[in-house]
Amino acid sequence: MDMMTISGPGDLTLLNQALACTTVLSVALAGFCFLRYRKLENSSREIQSTINNLGEGFYRSTLDGRQLSANPALVHLNGYESEAELLASVNDIAKEWYVDPNRRNTFKRMLFERGKVTNFVSEIYRHKSRERIWISENARLVCNPENGEPLYYEGTVREITDQFRHAELRNRLEKLAENLPGGLFQVLRCADGKYTAPYLSRSFMKLMGLPPSYESRSPSSFLKFIHSEDLGAYLATFQDSAKSFSQINHQFRLRRADGKKTWMHMTATPEKLPGNEIIWHGHINDITREKLEELDRTRVSMEDTVTGLATRRVMIERLSSVIRACDMHDEHAALFFLDLDNFKAINDQYGHETGDELLRLVAGKLRKLVQDTDMVTRFAGDEFVLIFEHLGKDARVAENAASAIASTIMEVFRDSFALGEDEHFTAPSIGVALIAPGMPGADSILRRADRAMYRVKENGGNSFVICKEDEEKEERSFAELKKDLPLAIERNQFELVLQPQYNALGEITGAEVFPRWNHPVHGVLLPEEFMPEATRSGLSGQIHRWILTRTASILVDWHARPETDHLQLSVNASPAYLADPAVREVITDFMPDAGIDLSHLTLELPEHALHRTSDNLAVQMEEMRQLGVRFCLDGFGSGASSLHHLVMLPFDEIKLDSTSIATTEQRTGSRNSVENIIEISKALVLETIASKIATAAQAENLARRGCRRFQGYLFSPPVSRHVFEAKALASPLRESLPRDAANGHI
Repeated sequence: MDMMTISGPGDLTLLNQALACTTVLSVALAGFCFLRYRKLENSSREIQSTINNLGEGFYRSTLDGRQLSANPALVHLNGYESEAELLASVNDIAKEWYVDPNRRNTFKRMLFERGKVTNFVSEIYRHKSRERIWISENARLVCNPENGEPLYYEGTVREITDQFRHAELRNRLEKLAENLPGGLFQVLRCADGKYTAPYLSRSFMKLMGLPPSYESRSPSSFLKFIHSEDLGAYLATFQDSAKSFSQINHQFRLRRADGKKTWMHMTATPEKLPGNEIIWHGHINDITREKLEELDRTRVSMEDTVTGLATRRVMIERLSSVIRACDMHDEHAALFFLDLDNFKAINDQYGHETGDELLRLVAGKLRKLVQDTDMVTRFAGDEFVLIFEHLGKDARVAENAASAIASTIMEVFRDSFALGEDEHFTAPSIGVALIAPGMPGADSILRRADRAMYRVKENGGNSFVICKEDEEKEERSFAELKKDLPLAIERNQFELVLQPQYNALGEITGAEVFPRWNHPVHGVLLPEEFMPEATRSGLSGQIHRWILTRTASILVDWHARPETDHLQLSVNASPAYLADPAVREVITDFMPDAGIDLSHLTLELPEHALHRTSDNLAVQMEEMRQLGVRFCLDGFGSGASSLHHLVMLPFDEIKLDSTSIATTEQRTGSRNSVENIIEISKALVLETIASKIATAAQAENLARRGCRRFQGYLFSPPVSRHVFEAKALASPLRESLPRDAANGHI
């Protein structure tokens, strides 16, 4: 470049002027730039100050995920004290921050596709503590303005854990409410006494006949739907609950928004909140159908559907009234508990319709015996109860009057009952309980009459027994035994006795075990004297467990001795007995562990207890049979019901009905019946045992018809273990058996 040539003073002046202008311009430009810089610097400080004071986390990151900056809110969100500590600790956002590492890839894809990400919800780790939280993230991609190349990205992070969990809980609650037969609600009583409804499920609104979008959520707005007669009680339930903090359990009528009338059942549990507030968490359910059915049942519960007589419920109310009247007027009444002796046989043989017709005919005859002040009712099944009032003030006169009434009732059954084309006879067993002034409640009177009736049945039926005052005292004395039962096992007051069982050669093959209670005051008590009370008191399981454990101990001892290792033991059982966990534990766990051959154990199930068995009985029996336990059907009769049990349940042997055995000497029908039973057992490959044999003639008849095992007082009563073992080791008692059986001619 050529040098400028200055030719004179004028050129120099021009140069100085130019330099001066340049200097001014430079100074001005520098001043402008400085001012511009200061302005930008101030703006940057303001922006940074704003970022640092944001309630939300703010960050700037490289494209590969390395954080460049973080404001205090983000530092705190991640559990750190300073930005430097956070930046030094975070290496890989995808793996260290997101619970799902793939979430980072989704974030980057959206960011590069759209240039921004809005409300990106993720579950992350609070980086330092590794606590899992939920956040909502917004971000934008920052690019080079000249070439558009991405430089970095920056954004905000907001923790939404509480909101997310609340929404999740609400969503779950709604799903739960939709699957419940009713609606869920919350009612809050504020400190100022006003009520609000923080939560009403969609199903709650549906029950009220309202759309989910119904605007008013004030509890008072729903009061208009409650029946006016029920509104006062409804409000009182909340007031009472607020005072006592008791659960609400209330029924009320409702007219829904759509006009439909319903019955509602509401339950709600109160919870005390800070500031003297109370919140109820509740459930409401439509019970209209159940309520209508209940009202129908109430209408029909006054009358038995088969006989048209008053029902048991009505009788109990009437009996309570009679007891009060006897106290008030110092007079006597009587209750008659009647059971038909052979109803089951008729019902089984001819069907339930015939059985129902017999009940109707009996009811018609009994109805004619009572006056307006008396009553007759069908108690249950084939049982009837009659109540006669005004039997006099003197106890002896009342007893004579009750005896005369019982005789009159017996006369009703002298004639036959026409059932279709056939004529049938039935007889009653009647237990009578006198009702005197000062007597206890209805349950006690019914129990006395019921026990008197069973005494009639034990003596053959077709008669009556009046429960006398001394018998009542004896009953009350025995009732006192129940307080001694819980300690009887602990005090070693129980023992086992064994009644030998013989084969046809007179050899003892085993025994049936029976418990005895050696009571220190009342002496030796039989099972029928204490087991009913043990069952009612929930102690039967402990006694059964004791019996089985003691039986197991005997079998262990016998198994160790060659001369006794063949002996078997039978134990009385029941369907409930098999379902008892304590009893099952002894059989399934203890006995096999003790090395007992369980084929030497037989459980005897009484036939009469199988009429109301569950489907699980066969399964329970089969489980024990797999271990070797044998089963015997005790008291087997000739009815179709018994045969059904033999076919459907896994029995190994049958024990003949003692009633049939007792009449084999006099009745040809009984002998034929026993013979048929023995033939059935042979066909089903079952053993047969006869019990309660009292005479040689009975044993002979049974032996000739094929019975091979015997038990009864003819041979031996129940004896102690020591006596039993002595008998078992002695010579066969051939002289105790019929000659033909002893010689093996069965």
